[in-house]
Amino acid sequence: MLSVPLKIINIKLFVNLYHTYIMKNIALIFSLLFLLLAACGKKKETKQEQTAEESSKEMTDKNMSPTLPDGEYQIQNASMKWLGSKKVGDSHYGTIDITKGLISINGGEIKGTSFEIDMNTIIAEDLSEDAKMKAKLEGHLKSEDFFEVSSYPTAKFEMTSVAEVTEEIEHTCAKDGDHAGCVPCAHAMVENSKIVNLTGNLTLKGKTNTISFPLMIAANTSGSITTKAKFTFDRTKWGVEYGSANFFKLAADKIINNDIQVSFTLEVQKI
Repeated sequence: MLSVPLKIINIKLFVNLYHTYIMKNIALIFSLLFLLLAACGKKKETKQEQTAEESSKEMTDKNMSPTLPDGEYQIQNASMKWLGSKKVGDSHYGTIDITKGLISINGGEIKGTSFEIDMNTIIAEDLSEDAKMKAKLEGHLKSEDFFEVSSYPTAKFEMTSVAEVTEEIEHTCAKDGDHAGCVPCAHAMVENSKIVNLTGNLTLKGKTNTISFPLMIAANTSGSITTKAKFTFDRTKWGVEYGSANFFKLAADKIINNDIQVSFTLEVQKI
């Protein structure tokens, strides 16, 4: 039997012990690294949750104001704009007059609102430099093809309910670049304002349908109240079918989109 020198045994023992030591320390290092990464991830997640909660709370706090003074209010100043477009090609825009309206505030909240629109006041602003085409379009819009103003000279909106905003309102300015007419932008810029979801009946061309839209409302230092809204509605639901692809087979450049965009600003004063 061959004998192994003691020196060789000691070297092998040392190598085995060193290898075991290194492996244990590598395992320890990886364990510590895993715990560190897990802690960092949890901290980042918590920070993101806190930021989201703070942002949500900030928006909620902003929308809790203002406390609107109770009373009955009537229109002092009003403006309404409209926009209609074709599927392909040009669009037309202009104004129409809101003639009268009321807002009722009770307990600091809107309890009722209504306003009337004079359909005879339709103006095509985009054609202001072409008097002939301007008169032609305005006459056509007032005809039986569209709003039949001779038979239905007035349109009316009457509120049926109001609700607090529970989700983010779309920024319409992202599509049309109109920051002044964008409800959430106006809310951000106007002190003592909030946004509510308004639902009501719109009567147009002798037909009544329900519409809903976000409304910014602000209490002014002068004691008046300002409201602002922008929304679209499908004209065909009110029997305005001319040029609609739903009812006519037309070339693409002859099709008029069903949706009409409307925006308005009302300033009302306590009666």
